[in-house]
Amino acid sequence: MRSRSVRAGLLAALIKLLGRARLRRRIVALVQRLAHRDIGIGKPEELEVRIFLLVAFQVVQAFDQLVQSDKYSVTVTSSWGASPVAEIPNSSPWDKANDYYWRAVVPSLVSRLRAGDWVFLINDMADLSPEQASDDSTQRLRELEMGLARLSDRLAERGVGLAVLHGVPFAREADCEPALAAPQWFAPFGSPCRFFSKEQTLSRRARLNQILSSLRDQGKIAIVDLIDVFCPRKTCTYQASNGQTLYRDVYSHPSVEAARLSAPLIRDVLTAPNPSRRGAAERQAR
Repeated sequence: MRSRSVRAGLLAALIKLLGRARLRRRIVALVQRLAHRDIGIGKPEELEVRIFLLVAFQVVQAFDQLVQSDKYSVTVTSSWGASPVAEIPNSSPWDKANDYYWRAVVPSLVSRLRAGDWVFLINDMADLSPEQASDDSTQRLRELEMGLARLSDRLAERGVGLAVLHGVPFAREADCEPALAAPQWFAPFGSPCRFFSKEQTLSRRARLNQILSSLRDQGKIAIVDLIDVFCPRKTCTYQASNGQTLYRDVYSHPSVEAARLSAPLIRDVLTAPNPSRRGAAERQAR
């Protein structure tokens, strides 16, 4: 891993130093290939169930028991700034990386899966649940629904299930460092951070919930909902029910402790029969 990051850093430096367009394009392609390398946990050839994670933040520790006790193999891949599904247009500075990710990386890794395996989408859904809905946000939700349905149908042809992480609290909007969010004796009147109530959070993600629930009811996806882990009280702070800190930075990246607290709920979903296999069994029963 270290040598891979060093190589990527050196290649990125060359891009800045060399101005020739043709050489720059070749170097960018090499950086893309390095940046999108997948990480495997467990030995796929020896294990019965494989999970392919498309992740937007660090939750690897949530899969420790699945790998160590349940003998699952987990492959993790990610792309900076990628859309939750290929159908949502990406106009960010990482648009080309996003295109490469969905066009080449994801299909290549999915091709290794077999019946009974899973794809688990773990994305930051905050942009899909703004405080005030707009035509743009409504369109993105439609594109999400269409993209999830299409991906599910493609996976179901091979007996592979699709799990989707539901929206978690809008912690990034608190704009708060973990040290400031933690209860302190010298701040008896509470944190200066702007936290949302659980009621506000559930209300704000209601339209997203409607779409995910509809797809689940159609047998297209399984939902992993961690709201009770990340918001165990009336207000969604940085604190878990046991007092541990849920986020490791101001950007709402989950802590190792949060990943481990999420593990039982994730395991419950991924050890159940996947939706595509349940659907196939129901069709055969008819």
